Amino acid sequence: MEELLKQKLDAVFQNYEETAETKDLYQEVYGNLLDATQAHKSDGLSDQEASEQAFFEMGDLREVLDEMAQEKNQTNLAKESLRQGNTQLSLANEVIFKSADFSQISLNNQTDELEISTAKDGKIHLKEYMNTQNPAFFANTIENGAELKIESGQRPKLFGLPRPFRAKMLLLLPENFQGKLSVQAMTGNLKIYQLRIAELAFDCRSGNLTMTDSEFSQLQMKLTSGNAKLENLITEKLDFEAKSGNVKVQQLIAEEADFTFKSGNITFDDSHFKKVKMQLHSGNLKMIKSFALLAQLQAHSGNIYGEITGFSLLEVGSDNGNIKLYVGNTDSFAFELRSDTGMTKCSCSDSSYEVKTQGYKIGQVGGNTENILKAWSKRGNVTVK
Repeated sequence: MEELLKQKLDAVFQNYEETAETKDLYQEVYGNLLDATQAHKSDGLSDQEASEQAFFEMGDLREVLDEMAQEKNQTNLAKESLRQGNTQLSLANEVIFKSADFSQISLNNQTDELEISTAKDGKIHLKEYMNTQNPAFFANTIENGAELKIESGQRPKLFGLPRPFRAKMLLLLPENFQGKLSVQAMTGNLKIYQLRIAELAFDCRSGNLTMTDSEFSQLQMKLTSGNAKLENLITEKLDFEAKSGNVKVQQLIAEEADFTFKSGNITFDDSHFKKVKMQLHSGNLKMIKSFALLAQLQAHSGNIYGEITGFSLLEVGSDNGNIKLYVGNTDSFAFELRSDTGMTKCSCSDSSYEVKTQGYKIGQVGGNTENILKAWSKRGNVTVK
C-alpha cells in the first residue's frame, strides 16, 4: 500500500522543482494519504480503491504546487536587480528556451537598453529588468518552427513625471550557437560581449554600440546614428555600414571585411585583415599598428593615416585630403604616388623612384616588386615612410 501511494504521489511531484518547501509538502501529504487510505481499508476497500478514494478526497494537489512555484519565481525575480544610471531595476520577466529548437532568432527592440552575451547553461535566456512589474510591458515571444521571434512589449507614452519608465533587456545565447541572430534596435544603447555564435546581423538606428570579446563566422552591422566601439573580435566575414558617428576598432581579426562610412572619424588599432575595403565619405580614417594583405582605403573628403604592414596590394586614395602611410617592416614593394594639386614623397630607406610629373612618382623599395602600394589624392599631399 505504501509503495502504491508513493508511486501516485511521485507522478504528481516529478514535474516540479524539488525544494525544501516541496519536500515538506510531500511528507505532509504522504502522511495524510496514508491515514486516509488505511481508514478506507478498514471500511472494506482494496488497496487500489482505498488509495484512489484518498487521492480524490485530497483535491487537486497541482494547484498548490503551481502556487508554490509561482511564489518562488517571483521571489527569485525580485532578488535579482541592476542599476541603470540612478535607477534600480528589478528582474521583472525571464523566459527560457531550449537552444536546440531554433536555428534563427529575431529580436526587435524598440527603446530599451540591450545587452547580448553567453548563457552558461546552454539555453536561451531572455531577461527584462524594469522599474515596474506590469506584464503588458514584457516582451512578446513567438515560436515559428525553427525561428524564435522576440519583440518589445508595450511602452507607456506617459508613465508619470516623478518616475519615468526604465527598462533593460538581456539576451543570453549558448556558446557556439550555430544559428543566426538578427537584431533591430530603434533607439537605445546596445552592448554585445563574450558572444560566440555562427552569424549575427543587426541594425541599430539610434544609439551607441559596444562589442567586445566575441567571435562570429559572419557579422553584419548597420549603424544609422551613434558611436561604435569594437574590441577583441574575430570573424571570417564582416560587413559594416555606419551613416553618422565615430567608430573605434581595436584588436579585430577578419579574413574579409567591407566598411562603408558616411560621416565620422574612424580609427583601427592593432587589427588584422586578409582582405579589407574601406570607404569613407566625410571624416578622417586612421589605421594604427595594423596588418592587411589586400587593402583598399578611400575617402571622399578627409585625411587617411595608416600604419600598415604585410600587404601584397595596398591602394589608398582621397578626393580631398592628405595621405600618410607608414609601412614599417614591409621590406620590398613597388609604389605609385600621385597628387593632382599637392606633393608626393617616399622617404623609405633603399627607395628609388622616377618623377613623372611634380605630383606623380613611381618607384620601388628594395628589390622585390611583387608587393604593390598605390596612393593618390586629388587635393592633398601623399607621404610614404
